[in-house]
Amino acid sequence: MSSYIFRLITSAVIILMIHISSDKVTAQPSFATEYQCLGDNYTNPSQFQVNLNKVLSSLISDITASDRKFFNSSTGNNLDKVYGILLCRGDITQETCKICAETAISELTERCPNTKEYITFYTYCMLRYSDRNIFSVMEEKPEMNLHNQESYTNQKEFNDIAAQFMKGLARIATTNANHNETLLFATGEIDYSSVNKIYGLVQCTTDISISDCNDCLMGAIGNISDCCYGRKGGIVLRPSCNIRYEPYPFYDYKQETNPGPLPSSPPPKPNVTATTGDTEKDNKSSSNIVLIVAIPIAIAVVLISTALVYFYLKKKNKKKAYNSIDEPDDMDDITRIESLRFDLDTIKAATGNFSNDNKLGKGGFGYVYK
Repeated sequence: MSSYIFRLITSAVIILMIHISSDKVTAQPSFATEYQCLGDNYTNPSQFQVNLNKVLSSLISDITASDRKFFNSSTGNNLDKVYGILLCRGDITQETCKICAETAISELTERCPNTKEYITFYTYCMLRYSDRNIFSVMEEKPEMNLHNQESYTNQKEFNDIAAQFMKGLARIATTNANHNETLLFATGEIDYSSVNKIYGLVQCTTDISISDCNDCLMGAIGNISDCCYGRKGGIVLRPSCNIRYEPYPFYDYKQETNPGPLPSSPPPKPNVTATTGDTEKDNKSSSNIVLIVAIPIAIAVVLISTALVYFYLKKKNKKKAYNSIDEPDDMDDITRIESLRFDLDTIKAATGNFSNDNKLGKGGFGYVYK
């Protein structure tokens, strides 16, 4: 019985540990992101779908063959032609870029099945395709905005400082582009107060001109007042450019292999919440991961502790049973004396019929014989 219980508990612990290991792999933050389905629908199957699959496959292949962060591809003719664009954030690795692109592609059919135009934004990449030529065309629409719920006390002062800071990053991105044709990208930070910093990022697709990039970024920065006035964090997403600022470092600090929610959660600001797709979703996802991992561990600890106590008590009880047989310490004197009784004839023979020659002395109960 004891061996059966031991095997049962061991099996339960192993299953729990496998469950915990699998949770660590699969319990990733939900791929919450911003996206829009545009244009007409295509039939399935169709030549347009075949061309779309070729374009998406080409974008993935291009990532592994280059260290660039912008990719485009097209195939087909007339109404069945497909144009695709992929923009990865300027500070990430190609591995992160590839994972983000693969995730975006895998979610296409669930979000916008059979649509001829689509755009989606993740923390680390933007993917879009269309049945019209979208290459080298600066586009500001559709625009999507996100912001943190938390605001600074002096909203106007912060808004002015944040806007000037982001304009400075836009100038850096477009100026550096004259020397680096692979990126229209810049990051930076400034002190907002003695205890607060502002971290910012700007980026354009590299198929548009420097002047178009500057116009796109300045337009996005100008919309900060509309979407994110006084907010501690804000994001403006456009097909040709995007900007982001936060009160915590979110770029070039730790490479991640997950496209992640947009934006990623702030480690030093766990109490910050956000609107659709912002930091609140990240905090909930992190909490879910902690619970998924912690609960099985707690159960395993309880089972193991119970097993140890069980076998300890069982061993202790066995020891007591052996003592009651092999070491009769609790036997009383009467039991010991009764075990030494002899019949009268034996005693007469041993003492010579109580002969005086065999007397040793006299005690409280009479004479004592040899």
